[in-house]
Amino acid sequence: MIRRLQAKRAQKGFTLVELIVVIAIIGILAAILIPMMLGYVQSANIVSADQNASTLRQRISTIFATLEGKGCSITTDTTATDASGKTVTASYIEVTIGTTNGNKFTVSSVGVKPIGTNQTTSSPWTPGDLTAIIKDELEANLFDLPPGLARVFIDGNQPVQAIYSADATTVQGFSSPVDRSVFDETAGVIDGVILGTADKINATA
Repeated sequence: MIRRLQAKRAQKGFTLVELIVVIAIIGILAAILIPMMLGYVQSANIVSADQNASTLRQRISTIFATLEGKGCSITTDTTATDASGKTVTASYIEVTIGTTNGNKFTVSSVGVKPIGTNQTTSSPWTPGDLTAIIKDELEANLFDLPPGLARVFIDGNQPVQAIYSADATTVQGFSSPVDRSVFDETAGVIDGVILGTADKINATA
């Protein structure tokens, strides 16, 4: 008889109170850890977007330097108009990054003027020549860049800042280098959308 009672006690499960305590502890841990994990993920995405912007800026800077050696000087024209007919406040190269290898990049320019004679064609450099070279170079060297839209702002003959986002609408909202004061406290998010920049420009710059 005693053995049977001991066996029944050994088979006894958790009480309702014990289960409630365990569930409460799990809930508290989840409330603490989930926001932390989401914060880490967002921070990592911001860093990644900044790196994408930096990579594009550096690559276009290298392309410009190479073209200088081929008799092509880059200048900017702030009286130019964009695709919508609006006069630009800054000149930029726009890069759309798709997913298809071999035709991944679409490149256009606003207010960027190449000057000189194309040694290959013996004709004056055109904006079309410039964007075609940039497209070829990007597809040859940055084929693993994730899809999105980028604008690389040009001052004189130098890329001064690139902005990149997987959300094209956010990038299109900027017609001049990004003022970091428009970002929220995470310093990389606008209206919930991550925007990478390089170099970073703040309100006093």
